[in-house]
Amino acid sequence: MLVEIQVVILLKQLYIEEGEQVTREWLRTTGFNESAILNKLFEMRATSWGEKI
Repeated sequence: MLVEIQVVILLKQLYIEEGEQVTREWLRTTGFNESAILNKLFEMRATSWGEKI
């Protein structure tokens, strides 16, 4: 969750400082690649709630 919040903060800052077009380009390139990496990390760390009780 913390990583997701950091990405939102980064996007907001990028949008304010660089504008919509740069933000869209970041999402299309770098952001897409980072989201794939984040998804892999979440898959590796995910556990069933049943295992926790």
